[in-house]
Amino acid sequence: MLFYWFSLGAENGRVTWTANCDPLDIDGDPLDGGWSKWSSWVCTVSCGGGTGYRTRTCSNPRPNIFGRLCEGSPTSTGVCNEFECGDVNPETMELIREHLRANFTSLVVHEKESVLIENIPSILGRLSRESPDAYYEWTLNGLFVDPKPGRVEFIGDDVSIKKAQTSDSGVYVCMFFRINKQRLVFHVVSLAVIPKKNQINTRASRKTTLNSNAVVLGYIYTGLRQKWLLNQSIYLDHGITTLAAVSHEYLSPLNETHTGEWRCVIEQTDLGFSWTTNIVKMRVKKAPNFFTNVMEDEFTAPIFSWLKTETNVFVAIIVIVVFVVGLVILALWAYLKYGRLPELKKGNKVKNRRFMK
Repeated sequence: MLFYWFSLGAENGRVTWTANCDPLDIDGDPLDGGWSKWSSWVCTVSCGGGTGYRTRTCSNPRPNIFGRLCEGSPTSTGVCNEFECGDVNPETMELIREHLRANFTSLVVHEKESVLIENIPSILGRLSRESPDAYYEWTLNGLFVDPKPGRVEFIGDDVSIKKAQTSDSGVYVCMFFRINKQRLVFHVVSLAVIPKKNQINTRASRKTTLNSNAVVLGYIYTGLRQKWLLNQSIYLDHGITTLAAVSHEYLSPLNETHTGEWRCVIEQTDLGFSWTTNIVKMRVKKAPNFFTNVMEDEFTAPIFSWLKTETNVFVAIIVIVVFVVGLVILALWAYLKYGRLPELKKGNKVKNRRFMK
């Protein structure tokens, strides 16, 4: 059986009808057409430079009945595939840029948990096929990932971390080293490890520094915003900034309200991305006094830190003072009684000789 269906519309003296297709947009405002992206080149050679053509369509968006068609030619001819043979195809590099603009990965794990940082097999396979003499490396905060047998290992193209430590926090980047010595970033993953214990134990009126571990993101993305959260609430918002300029957060002077969990969060609002690059737990106790300084100073801590409380330190200092004073009195008494006796006797003999003469 054959089915026929029609649509009919009239506006401003115009009549439009269609058969067996969706009705045209005749009720809305005029919509002008826009060109799609260019297709891949149809080229005489696959690399090293050749000639060819590429096409595009007036479909982004497609014009409605009252809109204007796209201006220009749907076909372009010229030199194509000019890249060096054995290097990465420009279309692959554009694919990687699209991947970085469309995807982000932010991992958060607890200390001592295991985590797998996965690569992108499809992109890595394509890179390997196009440029077999090139290679890739994983980096953490700009430094090459150093395998640690039994804890940090490479499993295939992925990074496996067992019993995660706070030092594992930061930005992991998989970087492809092209044959022309240029570097190509094709995968980015942030990892933040939640510590079990306080990493910073300090006192009010002192100062400390928090590290963002986020500088690398600033070399890959633009328009980044950095925030520090304290106990899940915004403590400091740098706004859109240069991450290298705010890589360290100096807190001075500290007070007890700074106690809690600090998180560094980087956002790219246009893309809707959000990475957590570092988590720090800090405890700020009351301001120091003489007794706390004695317990915590690097020179006196070996003697007094085990006493735990200020009262115990006070008692210990009293005992030490009494003991020292006692030693001084005892030494003075011994000197007066025994140290000067021979001199006194010698002096008596001299006097006796003079008297006899």
